Amino acid sequence: MTEFIPPNLSNPALFYTGVHWDGSRHSKLMNDLRAKLPVSFYGDPAKWAHYGAAYKGAIPFDGVSIFEKINSEGVVLCLHRDEHLKHDLPSMRIFEAAAAGAVIITEKSNFAQRHFGGSALYVDQDASVAEKVAQISAHFAWICSHQGEALAMASQSHAIFNANFALEKLLAQLPEFLQQVKRANYYEIDNTTNTEARVDVIVRVGGRGLAFIERCLDSLAAQNHINLGLVLVSYREVPGLDGLLEKYANRFTSIKRIASEPTGFRSTALWDGMRAIDGKYFCNLDDDDTLHPNHISSLVALLESDKEHHVAYSGWIQIQDEDGHYYRQANHTGPLGKQIKENRHLFFFDQFKRRRLLQLDNYVGSNAYLARTSLLEERDLVDPKLKVAEDVYLFLLFLRRSDFLFSWRATANWHWRTTSEDNSMMLETCHSECGRRVLLRTQFFYESPDSITMEEVLKPFVSHVYTKLPRVKMLVRHLKKWLRNGSG
Repeated sequence: MTEFIPPNLSNPALFYTGVHWDGSRHSKLMNDLRAKLPVSFYGDPAKWAHYGAAYKGAIPFDGVSIFEKINSEGVVLCLHRDEHLKHDLPSMRIFEAAAAGAVIITEKSNFAQRHFGGSALYVDQDASVAEKVAQISAHFAWICSHQGEALAMASQSHAIFNANFALEKLLAQLPEFLQQVKRANYYEIDNTTNTEARVDVIVRVGGRGLAFIERCLDSLAAQNHINLGLVLVSYREVPGLDGLLEKYANRFTSIKRIASEPTGFRSTALWDGMRAIDGKYFCNLDDDDTLHPNHISSLVALLESDKEHHVAYSGWIQIQDEDGHYYRQANHTGPLGKQIKENRHLFFFDQFKRRRLLQLDNYVGSNAYLARTSLLEERDLVDPKLKVAEDVYLFLLFLRRSDFLFSWRATANWHWRTTSEDNSMMLETCHSECGRRVLLRTQFFYESPDSITMEEVLKPFVSHVYTKLPRVKMLVRHLKKWLRNGSG
């Protein structure tokens, strides 16, 4: 807070300063004002020197000089961009003017009138330049002829600043504000975790080393949801795994070891794991990915409070595990031209849209969801034999009974390795093939739950049509005969 020092109102000048980063804003207004009033412009000489004698130089960024300059000039002009007025965002000049104890002239913004009321003088922001010049000149003349009343206004605005906007006042509010932010959806340790809601986590192992698995399981062990069961599905032996699991013997409610046949389909191990779950909820965590400590507890809280939905998911953060690969963010540029070595970026943070999932536009991370075990029916537990996109197929099965809840938190990490390229990803052709099979399996699920190829998926459907609609079969025969005769 600052002490009120009476401003210079016996021989005042109109103070205005700014960076003017956007060029010639208010240039005509400034030129017209300096022709009618004693004005003092401060700032970068490259932006202000062309105003001649009205330009008084740059002000040091020392936290003191600007208040001394304002107080010595006596009257401050506070102007805004149209965007600031539209969104009720005040210029910093109004706070500097109040802190320095000067008389304020500003636009009739909602913010200024709401907080400073009659302690400031106002200009119509929608007026023409000539009208604004006339209003500012009239205010300046009134200040010179009514110094006592103007001094009282300056004292009042200074008191308002000290009571509401001084740094000491704002910092004192910070702890409570931080708690509000946490409660609004950011990370906060939940000390009231529902320990009755058992969550089984499926982790598939066999394709990566022990270090990856340990990092994965460490993130599970760090979950603040206590009642966790580990379902470890091995499709290939991992040396040292037995010894590693001893580390977590006292952390998990149960540890189930499942041996899965190495079929070459990523879905096989996942479906083997799903057949072994018996908790109230379940989720998947790949052995090279990790979760934030509040991931499971935040999703459990969502589903426990909303009985109509059966699936919840969070946002996804992609992390580069290897040095030399960084993400270029829009705000990571500057005059020094240095690269910001940011190895994380927000990959998925999308609200639920059923249509996108039905079109195979997946925006839910494979380790970002939590589902009720009651969603799974017996026929759902038949391995779809998919090399990739097994999570997409599972989501489509979920959609038969439930929309998804988005947590509006980013609590799941997707680790990526650009150099070694050992992530479980296939060629685009494989993705396309599996995508077509996912759609066909979903459409003809009841007719062909155990099919592998598209032909196998469609064959029962075609037989069904022939049996129920013999005229269709006759029509196909006539069509084939006509095509043969026509080609002959």
